[in-house]
Amino acid sequence: MRKELRDTETEYFIATFKKCSMYYSRGKKRYSFLFTDITDRNGKILTDHVWVRAGLIKDALGDARLETGQSLKIYGNVDMYLKGYKGHRIAYRSGEIQLDYTITDIKKIEKI
Repeated sequence: MRKELRDTETEYFIATFKKCSMYYSRGKKRYSFLFTDITDRNGKILTDHVWVRAGLIKDALGDARLETGQSLKIYGNVDMYLKGYKGHRIAYRSGEIQLDYTITDIKKIEKI
């Protein structure tokens, strides 16, 4: 669990864009962005990484493209979610379902 991320009250997060990955959900192709080295505006480390669904940042990015290693300011909120496989296939069950935290409701992304 990302307790530091959960307990923060910052105006924006500073993160490094790592990559964009594709996955399938309910038979549809979807994308997620991996951000690493997440800190608050004062430089306090909050977590080593977060995955953010592409749909949450599409409007904030507009036509801008992200490059690997690029530093960003992310204006958004912290929200909780259930982490782990919740489907019916036994082969994919690797552990327990846990409560975790991520960045959501992204309003703006600025390149640093």
